[in-house]
Amino acid sequence: NGGEYEITLDMAQGTFDITADVNPYKVSIFGSSVANGQGADGFQGYAYLYGEQLKNRHTDGDSEYPLFTSGVAIGGNTTTNLLNRYDDLLRDFGHYVMIGLSLGNEGIHGAGDPERVFGGFRDNMLTLIAKMRADGKEPVVVNNYTRGDYNDADYSYVKRMNLLIHEWDVPSVNVLGAIDDGAGHWSTGYIADSAHPNGQ
Repeated sequence: NGGEYEITLDMAQGTFDITADVNPYKVSIFGSSVANGQGADGFQGYAYLYGEQLKNRHTDGDSEYPLFTSGVAIGGNTTTNLLNRYDDLLRDFGHYVMIGLSLGNEGIHGAGDPERVFGGFRDNMLTLIAKMRADGKEPVVVNNYTRGDYNDADYSYVKRMNLLIHEWDVPSVNVLGAIDDGAGHWSTGYIADSAHPNGQ
């Protein structure tokens, strides 16, 4: 955390609590497997590389702020998972949060009711953003990326969601355009497996 933690144990109740000051320079990466770096060597995916860029910018004198990233991402997570484990984010004590999720984990591919999947993702993302802001955090949404198994319908939902995210009053990051083959799949040379990019 870059600061001091205080741990309180209540053995009679079988509980413990961890408190610390929120670190104004910590960027919590709250999401699923791609946000956790799965597919990249040593799990050094986009979140890790972004953390290195932040550190280098400060070290090189290009930024006065010693920003750094902290991983709170778990493979397979959905918007519902993040809402259910929201306390994990609070216990990371970061000021900024990058939400890294996808319609893929929500089950858009092969969904019997893709509009319900789309709507659930949208509504839960807006709930997460509102909760983070209410807790004094600054959210950033990493938009939806592609996958090796997407069809034209899946791809249309991904693009539609990304356009919607860009309309929200929240910073967002485009991770589709850089490695999309134009048909909803990973570009040649950037695939680790169907669901994950490599570290290129």
